Amino acid sequence: MKADPVGFELNRIVTAGDTCQITMNFHEDDVPVDKSGSEFFYTAKSNKADADSAAVIAIEPASVVNQNSGKAGGVNDQVVITLTATNTTLTAGNYYHDIQEVEGAVVVTIAEGILQITAGVTIRTT
Repeated sequence: MKADPVGFELNRIVTAGDTCQITMNFHEDDVPVDKSGSEFFYTAKSNKADADSAAVIAIEPASVVNQNSGKAGGVNDQVVITLTATNTTLTAGNYYHDIQEVEGAVVVTIAEGILQITAGVTIRTT
């Protein structure tokens, strides 16, 4: 099954304390693929070899939005992972991150790359 995007390189630059959304649409031959039966995990770590418990960001499936992208077909073919301002309040630097899809006993890393956190200029929010 091909997904839009799947197996893609996920490199993001985010200012510390900013919100960032990662949106993925899943299609096969331009037909929406229902992802209602899948769970998605997002993890960011300082070192790839770190245990998951040492992740600097861990987004669990309950916090991932699985919705209809609006494309004809009426299925939940879009997945949105939101990194909140709290999630991205990290020391400036590069972190390894990935997204895994779990469907039953099948686990697939669908995206991975570098999350670069940069220092912000504006700190106030009110």
